[in-house]
Parts: sequence; C-alpha cells; structure tokens
Amino acid sequence: MIENIYNTSLRAVFITASFFILLSCSGNEKWVEKIEEGDFSFVTKGRAPYASRKIESPSDYDNLISNIRGDIEGNPEMMEKIMAYFSVDIPENLTFQYDFSSLDEKREKVILRYFAVLPDSEIFAGVALQFVVDVKAHKVLKIYTIQVLFE
Repeated sequence: MIENIYNTSLRAVFITASFFILLSCSGNEKWVEKIEEGDFSFVTKGRAPYASRKIESPSDYDNLISNIRGDIEGNPEMMEKIMAYFSVDIPENLTFQYDFSSLDEKREKVILRYFAVLPDSEIFAGVALQFVVDVKAHKVLKIYTIQVLFE
C-alpha cells in the first residue's frame, strides 16, 4: 500500500513537472517561430514605452532573464531578420550584444535590451532591440527596434 501511494505521488510530481516545463518552453520561442514565418506584427519601430528601472543582479528576475536571453542568443539570425525587415540602410551581420534589463513593476514587464554598433555611421551610434517580456507568462510579447543617436 505504501508503495502504491509512493508511486502515485511520484507519478503526480512527474506529470506536474512535465506540464510546467512544456508550458514554459512553448511560450518562450513563439516569437522565433513568428519571425521565421515572416510575421513581424509584434515588432515595432521606436523605443519601448515603459517606465522602467534597470535591474541589478542578483534579483528575483535573474532566472527569467537568463531563460529569455538563452532564447534570444540561441537565435541570432532572428535579430538580423528583424533589422532587415525594418531598416533598409542598416548593414548586414551586425553583432548584437546584451546591454541590460529593466523592469516596469506597474505593468509587470521586463525589458531586455540588445545593442549593435554601427561602425560607419556619423549620425547613429548603433541599433537597439528591446524585447518586452511578460513577467507572469515568461513570454516575449513585443520587440521594439530603434536607431540610437550619438550622445
């Protein structure tokens, strides 16, 4: 009898863990699938309109940021596709580097910012991509792209 209870409990833990793993994985990479299919409906030119503050590590958001960074940095060609779609005069093969993450506590969004230097531009220092992530769903909801002027 104790063995049956143990097996049932173990099975329940396994099913629950599997569900959460599938749930967390399926949301993170939807943005990649959309871009691969040519759907840029969630990508916008401009700066993300969030009142956010920079997240200092360690924080409660480190795990979320790490997971989303893995998705982004594991698919660098997606950043090139975004730039090619929105920017005619941006050179190919830009190298985007993770810049920082910020938090909009009111809207419960984390924004991951990536930056690529434009070496031959006299007007723009580079290009930034801002990935807006829902804190509760752990999903990229929107991507903003902007050319950054020299300061």
